[in-house]
Amino acid sequence: MKTKTQLDFLREAVALAEANLDREIHFCASSDEILEDSAWTSHEISRVEKGLWYNTDEQIFTNLDDVIEHFMLEYEDDDFGEKEAEEMAKEAMKPAILIYTHAS
Repeated sequence: MKTKTQLDFLREAVALAEANLDREIHFCASSDEILEDSAWTSHEISRVEKGLWYNTDEQIFTNLDDVIEHFMLEYEDDDFGEKEAEEMAKEAMKPAILIYTHAS
């Protein structure tokens, strides 16, 4: 099986975007290997997919269970159960074309 090139990933992203005009495009950049003293870090695309995403302005989530957990922690002092957190998460997550990258 041929390894995908960066151009292959970009073509896949464009095709998904053209077929799903109602979805925004979001880059999900892994911060695990980013150096704090660097102004720029080179990233390579590792995966492209249609999915859901949620932005807290501090981090992004692309997994429903993670968003449910986020809301459970955020509202832990309130009378707030898992069912309410799940409903809130499903409402908050938006359809998108997700382009995952990692530092190269």
